[in-house]
Amino acid sequence: MEGLSQECIEEQNNSEHNECLNLITVDNYKQMCSSYKTEKCQNFYKNPLDYFPKCKDVPKIKEIYQPIIMENLKLSYELECQIDEEGNLCPMALSLILQNGGYEVLEDTCKSKICSDSAIKVLKNINLDQFSALENLSSTNGSFSYNEITSMKKVANFLESDECKYKQVKNTNNSKQDTSNASYVKINKSLLISLILLLLLKKIY
Repeated sequence: MEGLSQECIEEQNNSEHNECLNLITVDNYKQMCSSYKTEKCQNFYKNPLDYFPKCKDVPKIKEIYQPIIMENLKLSYELECQIDEEGNLCPMALSLILQNGGYEVLEDTCKSKICSDSAIKVLKNINLDQFSALENLSSTNGSFSYNEITSMKKVANFLESDECKYKQVKNTNNSKQDTSNASYVKINKSLLISLILLLLLKKIY
């Protein structure tokens, strides 16, 4: 990160809490999700600046480690660490880690009650203030569209719908659902765009 003293850079690079900030991949998700849930990391997320005494007064550091951004980080980890009934990554978690996907991500999520319920819980905790905080970071450009902001609520509503719950009971492809796939594509693409941006904090390093 530009504009930091060598002393500050070394303090961050040598921090024992870096394990709480790493990107999640398909290769390290078990280790990262385990680290994220530890008391050590949870305490770090609450007051990260306490762990960087040489950097805590630097504007860029204060901006990145502000409470609302750390809350965004925790929500992104919660989504990426979702595990289904078989112990595998939930479709939405895998899609976020790989940064791809289409309407099938939502449909596949519906097939698992655990994945659906855990996604709903996280999505309902994402609010307008968190979007604004991400937009206002000096390291980001542009802004979220209205559709991207409202996509969280739309996706949560869909996962709570009878149509979604039906897929949990009858895990089969129904050609009658094809007529509505177009709307799912639009919603899900917005979801992925929005949630991928929640990972900005981890990509700054």
